[in-house]
Amino acid sequence: MRIAVIGGTGFGESLIAGTPETVETEYGAALVTRGDLGGGRELAFLARHGPGHRLPPHLINHRANVAALRDLGVRAVFATAAVGSLRRVLAPGDYVLLDDFLDFTQGGAVTFFDAPGNVRHTDFVRPYDPALRETLLREADDDLRPRLHPRGTYLCLSGPRYETPAEVRLFASWGADVVGMTGAPE
Repeated sequence: MRIAVIGGTGFGESLIAGTPETVETEYGAALVTRGDLGGGRELAFLARHGPGHRLPPHLINHRANVAALRDLGVRAVFATAAVGSLRRVLAPGDYVLLDDFLDFTQGGAVTFFDAPGNVRHTDFVRPYDPALRETLLREADDDLRPRLHPRGTYLCLSGPRYETPAEVRLFASWGADVVGMTGAPE
């Protein structure tokens, strides 16, 4: 399997027919639905908030989710996220292909490399795969193109509360375009 979709708020039910399966990882379990796209291509779907959207953002086990996809052989992940706009040009219902993020989450594990003797420093110069972003831009249909923004900076907070008006003004002044609660830890 090469491709997975992580669905967030508003996109939490599987896109594909298939039976959900529990994948046990060293970080915990994750529920993944696998299905056939035809032509020998398989897709994995993972509902970030769990079945029925029951997990709040600060309790999601991102490491288990990502490790489960890794263990299934996934090499490309398309993740959706409901966000708030910090820019007037980004209207409700628009789509943003993120190219950078600011991570202000607190309290959760933020790396796979935390065991003694396994020290690594991860390069995040391009946190979102340029080739996957280009594929999405190229394949977007004509109906979607007017609402598709080719780049944006995502600011991530732990949630589950929304931002105050003062925080919104501050985050916009920092260069963030959208704000959410789950995209950076993944």
